[in-house]
Amino acid sequence: MRDHQKRYLIEAAPALALYALAIWISAACAHVAMPTWEHVLVALSPLPALVWTVIALLRRLLRKDEFEQRIELIAIAIAAASVGLASFAWALLESAALVPRGALMWVLPALVLVYGVVKLAARWHYR
Repeated sequence: MRDHQKRYLIEAAPALALYALAIWISAACAHVAMPTWEHVLVALSPLPALVWTVIALLRRLLRKDEFEQRIELIAIAIAAASVGLASFAWALLESAALVPRGALMWVLPALVLVYGVVKLAARWHYR
């Protein structure tokens, strides 16, 4: 394992553990009676852990060499474009009442998934 990968794991592992805990608490409290502002705080509680994870990802990216950064850029660009277009298409279908509402929650997971697949394909291409 390379140095930047080890440092990323050290930086991101606590954030991901905190995220998992926040998701669990948020789901457990979803139907508990509480004031609206408390529901907002509980619902948004996973967000700081995600910000922490994004900062760790950016720091990992900056520690890579130029070639690895190029692969990351290609993966990020393709993921952003494809998920952006797909989410826009979904929004158009929502406005026509052809699909259910509420798919916005899946944009970030889809972005991460497409990024990972494209990154693997780019690494395979440049091997």
